[in-house]
Amino acid sequence: MGNIYDSGIQIILLFQKLGDWIIPTMKTFTFLGEKEFFLLIAPFLYWCVDTTIGFRTAMMLIVSTSTYHYGKWLIHSPRPPWYSTAVKAHVMETSFGAPSGHSTSAVTIWGILGDSLRTKSLWTIAVILMFLIGLSRIVLAAHFPHDVLLGWVTGVLILITFIRLEPFVKAWLDNKSNRFHYGLYFVISFAFILISLLVLMPLKDWTLPSIWIDNARQAFPGEEPINPMSLSDEITIAGVFLGLAVGHKLLFSRNGYTTKGIWWKLSLRYLVGVLGVFSIWFGLDLVFPDGDSVIAYLFRYLRYSLVGFWVTFLAPTLFITLKLAKP
Repeated sequence: MGNIYDSGIQIILLFQKLGDWIIPTMKTFTFLGEKEFFLLIAPFLYWCVDTTIGFRTAMMLIVSTSTYHYGKWLIHSPRPPWYSTAVKAHVMETSFGAPSGHSTSAVTIWGILGDSLRTKSLWTIAVILMFLIGLSRIVLAAHFPHDVLLGWVTGVLILITFIRLEPFVKAWLDNKSNRFHYGLYFVISFAFILISLLVLMPLKDWTLPSIWIDNARQAFPGEEPINPMSLSDEITIAGVFLGLAVGHKLLFSRNGYTTKGIWWKLSLRYLVGVLGVFSIWFGLDLVFPDGDSVIAYLFRYLRYSLVGFWVTFLAPTLFITLKLAKP
């Protein structure tokens, strides 16, 4: 594997020799592939554009993020700055390298938006962004080129599978009771965590190479040591899924929700909604314990379940109460 890593380092250095002028642009494209960016976009779609598109986007983000995490643990390969001090690291990352999560998400999220809206112009923009987001990860030394290629392939497979299975899953769930839905959502949420534990089992006796730790510390002095086997992200995914799914089902089991409205009401919806997200997200983070203990994981699960439930039930219900939306 040394040859592919060494070749990757040389490719990264070729891009970085172009100069630092390219870095701000690449960071912008990287942001368009961040989970945080998609977590701002999905609620906007759900509250102000179309609930189905918003829910599809959120579910795709959950599925793709969880899948590439499993892939990272199975492959457990280094990031460029962990492998070599020759490259200049422009972004701090603590997970394993392959497949690239940004490249995977770029394909799945922008792809599902293209499939949902079905316009040629959006598909063109989506494909360009898929490429540029992946390229940005190489230029910023966040990933080797083969990490990005694997991320694109992973994203395409997830996108195709999701689109093909979605109608069958919907048809199967249509005649099921609300109680069945809620129970199923809890089982799936728990499954995200269980699968993570099973995937991590082979790494139980594996030790993170000290050279990776040292190089990462040199690249990002003053930062916490890398911890690529933390369950935190999967706990987050499990919690968000449960909150989103339960809230969505509960909302439409009652009076439902329409996204139609005049521009100032749409603007207020999004402002109020985002304030609620950040209040739960950051507010509870200040009082809940942090770290990788069981207690910290339980509180993280609760916090992100509340975030998801706010997006698909509490916020729409508040919008209706405030006359910013109609059922």
